[in-house]
Amino acid sequence: MNIDFCSLLLTSPKSSPTARSWSLRNQNQGQGQAELSSTLLIMTMKVFVAVFSILLLADLCLIVSVQRADVTPCCNNFVNHRIPQSLVIGYAWTSSLCPKPGVLLETKQGVKVCANPSVNWVQRYMKNLGLG
Repeated sequence: MNIDFCSLLLTSPKSSPTARSWSLRNQNQGQGQAELSSTLLIMTMKVFVAVFSILLLADLCLIVSVQRADVTPCCNNFVNHRIPQSLVIGYAWTSSLCPKPGVLLETKQGVKVCANPSVNWVQRYMKNLGLG
């Protein structure tokens, strides 16, 4: 019995057209899985960057709000009458970020009153207190 190895190789499942197309499909599926894997990696990185950016922005807002908490309040209205100087124990300027300059006069009772720094009696109180 004479076996032609060449014909066996040509008709073997590895070399048949069906087997070749199956092999190409598997290679394509492998490439598709690699593309899918890299796409998922890119999407994961984008989500990570977005979440990190949001957290960074939230942290920045928190820092700004903490810094503003230390700033003295602004005066929208000033006291219309003169407060007796014997009741005033201290003063503080309002923040430079306020729309109009003001002075917070602190009384012995711990009450803080907004006063206009351009008024003579307020200037005199600040000079007498000498706190700066």
